[in-house]
Amino acid sequence: MKIQNTINIFCRLILVYCCTSCSFDQSSKQKILDQYGLEVINYFYETAFHEDTNTDVLNNAYKWKDDIKVSLQGNLLKNDSLFVKQALAKINALNIPISIHLVTDSKKSNLKIFFGNLKTLQDSLKFKLEPKLLGVGHIKNNTRHLTSGIIGIRNDPKIDSLDTDESSYLMRKKVILEEITQALGIIGDSYTYYESLFFEGNNNVADLSDIDKKTIEFLYDKNVFKGYKINRKDFEKMFFNELYSSLDTNKLYNLADEYGLDNSDLYSLKKIIFSDKSKEKGVFTKFARKNFLKIYGDSTKDQLDFCKAFAVELSSFSPYFQLEYAEKTTAFNKIPPIVINYNEAEEYKGRIRVVSNYYTSKNMTFPYKITGGIFVDYCNPNKEIMTYSEAMLVHNLSVVVSVFKMLGLNFSKESLLDKKLNLKISNKQKSYFKFVYDPRFPSRISESDYEELLRRIK
Repeated sequence: MKIQNTINIFCRLILVYCCTSCSFDQSSKQKILDQYGLEVINYFYETAFHEDTNTDVLNNAYKWKDDIKVSLQGNLLKNDSLFVKQALAKINALNIPISIHLVTDSKKSNLKIFFGNLKTLQDSLKFKLEPKLLGVGHIKNNTRHLTSGIIGIRNDPKIDSLDTDESSYLMRKKVILEEITQALGIIGDSYTYYESLFFEGNNNVADLSDIDKKTIEFLYDKNVFKGYKINRKDFEKMFFNELYSSLDTNKLYNLADEYGLDNSDLYSLKKIIFSDKSKEKGVFTKFARKNFLKIYGDSTKDQLDFCKAFAVELSSFSPYFQLEYAEKTTAFNKIPPIVINYNEAEEYKGRIRVVSNYYTSKNMTFPYKITGGIFVDYCNPNKEIMTYSEAMLVHNLSVVVSVFKMLGLNFSKESLLDKKLNLKISNKQKSYFKFVYDPRFPSRISESDYEELLRRIK
């Protein structure tokens, strides 16, 4: 599921003036903001100027000037031709000035799609493929616009019987639609929107989401971009105030004010999100917006019920972080972002041991934590040591602290207890959580950058 942009090296030797978003006056910019909104502008920035196979940002994004003529070659599976036709229909339904259609003569096509096994695709595409990829592509450009492209759709023995396996059927349909859609010029994948076709992880989506449609239409809107080449630096300059990645002191202060936080809170927050206990010292990384929680092991009914309720409570804090308990295992949540594994063992009588860990995405404009595990070792309480309710408080409190730690906020156990020693998340802690999980506070911000922002606050 990769589309890579092949840039003509001779472009660097040629100075070409191309009208970009910077040609707009402020009134035109405001019309664009009113029409598309911050989410679309940022999603375009995230997916158009970065390819997930490369850690470097791209200097330019391109779009097609002419209609796209698609040819199909190789060993198509039973439903592949149908999936392609459905994909082209979805694209042609968009409000963009070009059309995309099939042609029978491959010599007349400017977008060729090859179907076959790994070796066949490598021979046809003339480049080496990662063994796990189900789809890959290259789009080529001259100095001004996209000119041609090539896509490979891999036939894997595990997904050949597409008419009998629903998840494989859906995945094949998704891969074909995604590769053709990305060939329009939106080449990067992302973890930001679970419902997006460009979501890097597994999701049960084989259609264009609303934000996918708007992002493509944004790219091809002649009122937004006058030409067919968009310079990244010009785009960043034009939309500096709107881009989530361009956090400055004024934006930080205004964001804090929205959540009822003052200067002292911002300094207190520094200790919470850049704790020495963090796995990656000096860097704050958060989870993406949509996440699944799964519970494994020897959990009691009370422990399971608590974790479910806690997931609901966390999701109520901010629309930018949603945690859904996964009741059943499917192909799309079998590797859930957050796992809590309970282990009952005699040696933990009277105490509990909690270990947490996580992994971070790579090669993304906005890297997120993508998987994390909390491992709870415990023993059912001995009445001589503590009552059942006291033990559950210890267990639940440890889980809450560990979940927040994994989410990037290092709250102490004491701060999560009220005066009566009941588990309680304070309004201030909720505000901290809302603040850092707002997309305007970027993931992967460093402690040094955060400190520099604080030093500039008057």
